[in-house]
Amino acid sequence: MAFENVTGLMTRNGGRDLRAVLETLIGLGYRVGGLEIDAAKFLPQSRPRLFIVGVRQDVLTEGLATKAASGVFHTAKIRSFVAKLPKKSAQQWVWWAHDAPAPRRASLRKIVDDTPNTNWLAEADVSRLLSMMSEPSQARVLKARGTGKTEIGMLYKRGRPDDNGLNRQRAEVRFDGLAGCLRTPAGGSSRQTIMFVKGNETRARLLSSKEVARLMGLSDRFKMPERYNQAYQVAGDGVAVPIVSYLDRSLFQPILNAALRRKVA
Repeated sequence: MAFENVTGLMTRNGGRDLRAVLETLIGLGYRVGGLEIDAAKFLPQSRPRLFIVGVRQDVLTEGLATKAASGVFHTAKIRSFVAKLPKKSAQQWVWWAHDAPAPRRASLRKIVDDTPNTNWLAEADVSRLLSMMSEPSQARVLKARGTGKTEIGMLYKRGRPDDNGLNRQRAEVRFDGLAGCLRTPAGGSSRQTIMFVKGNETRARLLSSKEVARLMGLSDRFKMPERYNQAYQVAGDGVAVPIVSYLDRSLFQPILNAALRRKVA
């Protein structure tokens, strides 16, 4: 058994929501453990998520678990959550053994679509985005211009309070080689913009359907919905493919093998 959710589930409602989920699973006969995995370890997208993996209490986990938190995905947030678990739940918590993944090879440049199904923004619209940026984002653009190379930035529009406490839409851009976390396109402002800066030339457009698929680790052979918002919905609600592959190698297959060995015995 496994499920994925946002990492905020560990602190939502003082942690009571996740504790209730775990208590239910334990009541059904499972031992449970969690990993906090950021897709940035595998893909050029910042996407931290909580993965809870459960195993029946009659399945041996020798060699699959450690006695204490040990591993790159046993984060401080998970350790803090487990430290506050009631004794009964804590006794059924499993610190899943896992290795650090190989260094990420995918880059933003590799996900760029040469034939995007999104239109380039007009010069006036690009200028408006630049004018909406906070000082830190403006500084990042200036730094990108100074390299003389084509730099790729990823931009979100977000509501931020101004000096008067009124909510004002801001454009925030990053040039650290990562896309922000893909979200569903509700309201439109959560759709991500890709920006190309070379010297004083700046071009921008929404991410294409192929680019959002690539940011989730999907093959170009994967058939995305034809409608743009539906394709973005698939990506925003999805689970990064390389993480599933990693968990399959690291935990799912070993757990299944342990369960099969028990049946044979």
